[in-house]
Amino acid sequence: MKWEPYNLVKADRALGGTLGAHRLDLVKILHSVPAARRKAFFSPQQCRSMVARLTQLRALWSRDYDGEQYSFPDNFYARANGRGQKAYFSNRAEANARMSEHFPGERQQLLAYLTNLLPGRHVRVRPGWLGPAFVIFPAGELLSHEPGPVHIDLEGLTGLDLKAREASFFSVICMIQPAQEGGGVRLWNRRFGGTREQEDEFLDAARRAPNEAVEVNYDVGDFLAINSLSPHQILKFGGGRDRITLNAFAVADATSCDVWF
Repeated sequence: MKWEPYNLVKADRALGGTLGAHRLDLVKILHSVPAARRKAFFSPQQCRSMVARLTQLRALWSRDYDGEQYSFPDNFYARANGRGQKAYFSNRAEANARMSEHFPGERQQLLAYLTNLLPGRHVRVRPGWLGPAFVIFPAGELLSHEPGPVHIDLEGLTGLDLKAREASFFSVICMIQPAQEGGGVRLWNRRFGGTREQEDEFLDAARRAPNEAVEVNYDVGDFLAINSLSPHQILKFGGGRDRITLNAFAVADATSCDVWF
């Protein structure tokens, strides 16, 4: 059955146009559909400024997966899948300081928006972890030739977290610089409810059901929240422009939300 991401702006206008009224709840939304989006969350001017600052900081980018992608200042999933978690945690304070120094307003804007979307919950950067950070997929690398893997976002979640079904897990992607062609995301309307040992079987079933998937394309500044337990896949892209996003993972319960990347 076809579906489309929940339109946060349209829903907010229908409710009176004030997110401060706390009538939208991202947790409830992502229990009903795999994704929610807001067009132009960051303005084109903000995005151009972020790209310019990132370019100046290129020497400090973290090289991931043999250069298939980069991050600034770091990211946990690349560490968990190969570069070593010890370095991530030992450098966490310095990495957070770099984000606060170079991107203070944008980081705070994202956290404030999540606070508005999560009524009754205290939103914070997960203690001991890095907060929102950038991911750069270079033009001409692997994603220029083939899509990324179908996956769910379990990095940073423990077995105990996954058993806590009262908790909700979601991933945030803000498009800072889209690719010239393609580079959207493919999403499946399924939820993982098993153990880590069952993850591969679950993802294989999604791959065998491509007709269930919906492709979502990004424009500059778009905000997209995805249920972390729903299969998704970054689509290949073309052109000479890097694909740059500001990303975060989150776990929310009835009273709090911890954010990291």
